[in-house]
Amino acid sequence: MPLALLFPPSLGQVTASARAELLTDWLGKRLGTYVTVEVAESYTELHQRIASSDVDMAWAPPGICAKVQAQARVVFKAVRSGSSMYQAAIIGRKSEGNDVATLADKRAGWVDELSTGGYLLAAGRLRAAGITSDRLASEEFLGSYGAVVRAILEHQIDFGSIYVREPTPEATQASISTFVGNARAETLGPIAYTRAGPSDGLVVTHRAEDELDLAALEGLVSGPNPTSMLLSMLDAECLVRAAADDYDALLD
Repeated sequence: MPLALLFPPSLGQVTASARAELLTDWLGKRLGTYVTVEVAESYTELHQRIASSDVDMAWAPPGICAKVQAQARVVFKAVRSGSSMYQAAIIGRKSEGNDVATLADKRAGWVDELSTGGYLLAAGRLRAAGITSDRLASEEFLGSYGAVVRAILEHQIDFGSIYVREPTPEATQASISTFVGNARAETLGPIAYTRAGPSDGLVVTHRAEDELDLAALEGLVSGPNPTSMLLSMLDAECLVRAAADDYDALLD
């Protein structure tokens, strides 16, 4: 039976599907078995298929990692800029200011209700400022970071949330640029940053205890100087094993 790796929909179907095609052969050769790579249509599908061990591995946002970690074989957290924690930036059009207090009565756009960088961390930041959902003009879930950024540019919404490597304007601009290019990104900027949370991770289920060589997989993503296509696809320096309680703060 081939090993199945599932990607989330957050990058958008076109980008994620292109990465999936490139990764299939590379990963299969290094794990010594055939690997299929799929892209989930939604975060709900991603969560359900991990929870039911319908896949062997899945790249998941922190909120889903928190829900499935107890039943997973292992979760490898992404390390970026030397840290396995990350923050989100609430972004909007630069011409409209950068004060979180002004977001009441404006239109919000999020990635998904299960997206940590695209919703959960930002919603928590707004609540801390006294802005709950009922104080917004509207809010909608658009399915991907790219869709959120484009909706702000096209004035369909007023603000949204994306993940950032660090809470700086430069890092925020770099994240925005990955979705719409440098020129269009110049008109957007950070409004506020969220608290830090554990990073997204590679969840390994119990579906293929015998077929999946965990040591071989760990060798691809860890070690003293890991370099691999898998890490490039995940935009990570390396992956590290998550401790049993690393995602507990994200549980309801």
